[in-house]
Parts: sequence; C-alpha cells; structure tokens
Amino acid sequence: MKDVIEQARELSVGNPCNLVNWDIFNNIPDLYEPKVSKVEFRKPGDVKKKDFGDFYPTRDENSFMPIPALMDRIAEVKGICGLDEDKPEQIIGLIDWSRMICSFDAPPQMIKYPVGWSCTKRGEVLMFDGRMRPSAAVTVMYNAWERCVVLWSKEEEQTDFYKNIIMQNGKKTYNVSYGNQTYNYECKYDTRGKRQKHFDDEMLFAQRKADTKAREGVIRNLCGMPTGFKLKDLETGAFYVSKVERSQTSIKAEYAARLDAILHGIGDNSASRALYGPSDETPVIRQAEQYTEPEPVEPVQAARVINREFVIRALSQYKKAGLIADTVIPTCDSLTAWLANTPDAETQTDYWNKTVAMLNGIEEKIPEGLRCQ
Repeated sequence: MKDVIEQARELSVGNPCNLVNWDIFNNIPDLYEPKVSKVEFRKPGDVKKKDFGDFYPTRDENSFMPIPALMDRIAEVKGICGLDEDKPEQIIGLIDWSRMICSFDAPPQMIKYPVGWSCTKRGEVLMFDGRMRPSAAVTVMYNAWERCVVLWSKEEEQTDFYKNIIMQNGKKTYNVSYGNQTYNYECKYDTRGKRQKHFDDEMLFAQRKADTKAREGVIRNLCGMPTGFKLKDLETGAFYVSKVERSQTSIKAEYAARLDAILHGIGDNSASRALYGPSDETPVIRQAEQYTEPEPVEPVQAARVINREFVIRALSQYKKAGLIADTVIPTCDSLTAWLANTPDAETQTDYWNKTVAMLNGIEEKIPEGLRCQ
C-alpha cells in the first residue's frame, strides 16, 4: 500500500483522479487505520471512432464520466454502503396525446399518462472519528416522454411535419444537408405505431436508468468527484481512493475480550455453557437480607511481580490472543525458548533487561484491561 500512497502523493495538486482525503492520515485514532486503493481504468482512445474506454461522453464533447461498472468499483474500495436501498416512484405527467398520434394540426389533447420513473438514494461511509457520514439525498427523474419528444421534434423540424418526404423503395425518407454534403435518412417517427414503440422502449428501462443515475450521484457525493473529466485529467490511468477501516489491533483486542467474557460467563452466558458446559456450582437461594451501604474503601491494586515465570506466561497468553504483531512473533518465540531453558535468567542482567524492555513494548499496545496480572 505504501507504493500506492506514494503514487497518489506524486499527482499534481487539484488532479480530479486523486480522491484521497489526506486529513485522515493526521487525525485518525488508533482504533481505525487509513487505506488507499488504486482503481485502474481504460482511458478514452480515439473519440472520433467512439472509443471511450471505461467512460461515456457527457453533453460537453470534451467531458467524460465513468461507466456504471467503474463507479461500482470505486464505491467498493471506498466502503460505501446503503446504495442498494432506494425509493422508486412512477411519474405521472400531463402529455399532449396529439403528438403521439401525429395529429399536428389538431389542438392539444392533454391527458395524464405514465411518463417515467423517479428514484431517490442515500449512502454512507465510515469517517476517521468512527462516525458514519451520510450523503445528501440524490433524486433522479428519468422522463421517457420528454426524451422521446426531443427526437420526434427534430425529425418533424427536418421534414416540416412530414411534408417534405421522398418515397424510396416503398419507404418514407428525407434529405438533410450538412455543408456541401446531402444525406438521406429514413423516417423513424412518422406514425403512431413507431412513436408508441419508441416510447415503450424508453419506459422499459426507465426505472433502472433512474436507479443507476441516482447511485452514481451518491458515489460522486461521497468521493468528491467532479461531474465530468477532461481527457488530460485521465492520463493517470487510475483513480486513487481513500478508505477508513477498523485497525487490526482493535479487532484482535475486541476478539480477545470477547473470548475472555465467554470463558467467565459474563453477559449472555449461553455461549459459555455451549463451549464449557454448565457450571458445577449449584445455586443457593437465600432469603433477602436488609442491605447496608458499606463504607467506601479505596481500591488497592497489588503490584505485579515480573519474574521469569511471569514473562513466559504473559508472552504465551498475548500470542494466543493475537495481541502480538506478526513481525515481533519470531523474536518473541526465541525469547520464550531462552527463558524456558535458563532457570537463572533473572541473574543475567543484560539479557534480562532486554526481556523486560520487550515485554513493556508489547504491553504498550495492549489495553490495560487485557494485560496479564
């Protein structure tokens, strides 16, 4: 991961492909740890040949956005959750039915009709202080009727409402001039049947498209992504994304505490009975006696006696509970073997001082409640 972090730091200031929150490296507590991931992508190639790689062009010809599959990979390494929850609603709107039946000279016939779908999504991500940061609610309305009418209007304008048409091989066509060139196109929306099919095709996936757009909006919100990337911004070939997750030390400490609680029957002791059997002690029911508040007594904690036997026992328990770092385990095993084979280890001052120093270094990273007494 160090190589990925160094690569992210080498990016120029303000590079939109650098989605790392560098503040977490300075303010994160020991309970959590930061992680930087590299999400590689295929950048656009020959745009004129519609080779867009893992992106698609926006309305601005020089701006591109990641495809849904790439956005999902970014959401996965970012640790975003809640993206599968949504609230889809069908959109009922007023439409001019005369446009559907191609009655261009008739007055508008306004009716209520299902025209699309609306979807609202939220997401959240773990922050460096342990809070879950929610995103803003992202609502996307996919209006299939409006999208269809835009294409119908374009063809109506080019044919003057299908007055300037040419019959070729039994099909209605029309000519469009661009510069010195003239192109011939077949009429796509000149009948009620063609328009109805066009609209039904748009409605078929309207809900899914609204869901996908809302999902992408939540990911952009939580990652701080722009609404479009220029070709020069995508030269890096990868996004660098930061994530906060539980540290291995805290997970091991919690696991050790849980095992100790089960062993002693603390809390819900059903697991303790399943693992170690019922207690041998028979509960004795006594009459309740009048309770007298005892005098407060200052707790006295016995000082630990660190000797050869104590060090062997402590290191063995810490290793069994997974509280010793993997890089220290080989040295710890060698030290335990030396203590076991050296009855007078405490008299060998140099080696004994190193032993105690190593024990203290290990216990500095262990919560006080889990240290051997």
